[in-house]
Amino acid sequence: MLSKLFRVLETRHSVFGLVALLACGALVYANSLSGAFVFDDIYNIRDNPFIQDLRFFWSYFTDYRTLSALPENAPYRPLSTVSFAFLWAIGNGSVWVFHVHKILMHVLIAWMSLRIGMVLVAKEGQVDRTAKASLWLGALLFVIHPALSEAVNYSSSLTSVQCAVFYVAAFWAFLGKKFFLMALLALASMLTKEEGASFPAVILLYSWVYKDWKRDKRSYGIAFGVLFAYLAVRHLLGSRTVIFGTLPWYEYFFTQLRAWVYYIYKIFTPWGYSVEHHSFGFSKSLFEPAVLGSAVLILASLLKTYRWARPGDSEPGRPFLAFGMGWYIICLLPASSFFPLSEPINEHRYYLSFALFLPALVLGISAVRESSGVSSVLQRLPVTLKTGAILAVLLVFSSVTIHQNRIWRTEETLWSDVVAKDPGNGRALNNLGIQIMSQGKLAEALDLFIRSEKMAPGYKYALINQVICLVAMHRIPEAREVIHRLTTAAVGADSVVVHHHHAKFLFETEGKPAEALPVIERCNELADRKFLPCLVMQIWIYQDLNRAEDMIRAAREVQRVQPENRDGKFGEGLGLIRLQRYPEAQVIFDELSFRNPNDIQALHNAAWIRFQLGNYRESKERWEQKLMLAPKDFSALSYLKAIAEKTTEQP
Repeated sequence: MLSKLFRVLETRHSVFGLVALLACGALVYANSLSGAFVFDDIYNIRDNPFIQDLRFFWSYFTDYRTLSALPENAPYRPLSTVSFAFLWAIGNGSVWVFHVHKILMHVLIAWMSLRIGMVLVAKEGQVDRTAKASLWLGALLFVIHPALSEAVNYSSSLTSVQCAVFYVAAFWAFLGKKFFLMALLALASMLTKEEGASFPAVILLYSWVYKDWKRDKRSYGIAFGVLFAYLAVRHLLGSRTVIFGTLPWYEYFFTQLRAWVYYIYKIFTPWGYSVEHHSFGFSKSLFEPAVLGSAVLILASLLKTYRWARPGDSEPGRPFLAFGMGWYIICLLPASSFFPLSEPINEHRYYLSFALFLPALVLGISAVRESSGVSSVLQRLPVTLKTGAILAVLLVFSSVTIHQNRIWRTEETLWSDVVAKDPGNGRALNNLGIQIMSQGKLAEALDLFIRSEKMAPGYKYALINQVICLVAMHRIPEAREVIHRLTTAAVGADSVVVHHHHAKFLFETEGKPAEALPVIERCNELADRKFLPCLVMQIWIYQDLNRAEDMIRAAREVQRVQPENRDGKFGEGLGLIRLQRYPEAQVIFDELSFRNPNDIQALHNAAWIRFQLGNYRESKERWEQKLMLAPKDFSALSYLKAIAEKTTEQP
C-alpha cells in the first residue's frame, strides 16, 4: 500500500507531490496559528518600530540596528528585517501571518530537497522504487519532525527558515547551471542569516563527492565572489554578528563537538525538546568523556564520508549520504564552531543542516540495510506490518510536533515547560516570572526572579525584574539596593537596558530627574539614539527640568526613529506650549486629536491653546467634545464657564 502511494508521488506530477507535503504540513502545524509573539519576538517584531513603518525600508540595508528594538541584539540580516516588515504590514501585526508564511517556506524546503535528492541519486544510476520512496520519506520527515518545530513556531526563527529557502534554491540553481540565479539566491541567503556564507563550501563538496569538477568553473568564482561582496558590505557598514558568549573559542568548540552528535541523536528520540538547554552545559576540555567520544564519532563519520565519496568504492545511495553528512557539518559551522554564543545549543541552529541531511540519512540507512543482509529478513515480513511500522513512526513524530505547537502558544506555556524540564535554568525562571508578574502575582514573581539570579549570578534581566517587582510592592529601599548591584556589576556597564531601567528608577521612583539625565544620555549614546524607551524618557526628564528647547529636540529625535510616535508628537507640542509658540503647538494637538478622537489629553491641549489665543468658539467646541468623553471633567466645565463669561453667553 505504501509503495503504491510513493509510486504516485514519484511521477512527473511534482505539483501533486508539493500539494501532498503542504497538506501534511498544514495538518501538523494547524494548531500553531493561534500562537503569540514570544521571547525575542518581543524586541524583533512586536515592539520594533522600524519594521512597523515601511518608510525605514532602505535603512534595513544600511543599518543593522533596525532588526531589533534592542540595538545590542541586532545583527546584520536585512532581508529578515524586510520580511518582518512586510508580514507585519500584511497582517497588521497578527502572529498567524508569520506562522502561515513559515509553514509554506518549511514545506517548500522539503519539496526542493526532495527534487535535489532525485537529481543526485540519478547521478549514481540508482533510480529504483526503494530509493525514491526513501527520499519521499525523508522529505515527509522534514515536514513533520518535532526537532524542527522550534524553527517553525518561533517567529524570530524566520531568519533560519528563510535563509534555508534561499540556500536550498541556490543549490538547485547550481545543479541546473543557472549561475546568475544561483548568485542572487546565495546572496539573499547570506543577507537573511550568516549560515548563508557557507554556500561556496557546499558546491565544492558536491564537486568532490560527485567528481563533477568539469561543471562550469565560473560557478565557483561566482559563489566566492558573492561571499566576498557580502563580507565587504558588512565591513563597510560596520555591521556585525552579535556574539553574546564570553567563553573562550576553544571551550565553545569542544561544546559544539557534543552538539553535532546531539542534534543527530534528536532525530531518533522525539522527546526532551525545549527552547532552552542550559543543562547541556559547556565543555572545558577535549578530554572530557562526552567531548572525546563525540570527536571519535565525528572523525569516524568523516572517514566513512571520505570512503563513500571515493570513485569506484561506493555502493548506490552512499554518495548521497556522504554528501548529506558534509552538508550537515558545513551548514552548522557558522553558528556551531568557534564563535561563542550564549547558549550551548539551540533547536533552530540545525534547521538548514537537516534540509538535505534527513533525506540523505533515510536513503543511506536504506542502502546500508540492503547491503548488510538485513533486507532479506525484512522482505519476509508482511507488507502490512512494514507499512504499519512506518506509519506508526510518522504518527508519533506528528503527535509530538502538535504537542510542541501547544507549548509555543504563549510565553507562560513556553517557559513553564522549560522550568519543568530544567528547574535550574536562570533565564527560564526569569521569563516565567515576567508572565506571573503580569498577572499581578508579585510575591510569586519576585521569588522566581531571585531564584533566577541564584541560578545565573549577574543575570541582568533577573535583577531588572526584581527592581520592577519591588517598586510595584512599594519596597523601595530593597529596590535601591538591587539597582546598586545591577549598575556596579560589569554586565551593566555598556548595557542599554540596564541604563534605561536605572534612569527610570531615578526619575519615576526616586523623583530625581537631574540624576537620571546623564544616565539616559548614556543609554542613548550606547543605542546610537535609536532605542525608543530611552528617547521617550528623555522628553519627560527635560520637561521636569523645565528645559523646553531640549524637550522639543528630544521629541523630534523620537519622531525621527518613529515618525508617527504619539509621545514624540505630544512632547514636542508641550515644549512649544512652554515657549508660548501656540500656533505651532495647535497644529500638533489638532493632528493627534484628529488621528485619535478619544485622545483626551490632545483634545484638552487643543482646546486650551485656542482659549489662550482668544478663539473662544473653537475652544468651546473642543471642551464640549472632551465632556462627551469625560462628562464630569472639572477643567472642561471651568473653561466653558470662563468662555461663557467672556462672551456674555449663558453657561
